[in-house]
Amino acid sequence: MNCLTDTYSISLAGKGTVAGCISVPSRYIRSATGLVHLDDLENAVQLLVAFIESFRQKW
Repeated sequence: MNCLTDTYSISLAGKGTVAGCISVPSRYIRSATGLVHLDDLENAVQLLVAFIESFRQKW
């Protein structure tokens, strides 16, 4: 199974390219209905917010 995301391809695009990815565990994501645990989704949002706020504090 290929576990790469589009982020991998973007990171190879050339100099100056910054890429990042936050993955949320899921099931059946490529079907008509996918499943995620809401706690995982909420924690991914909190992680992203904390990451962005860490940059705001440095500037």
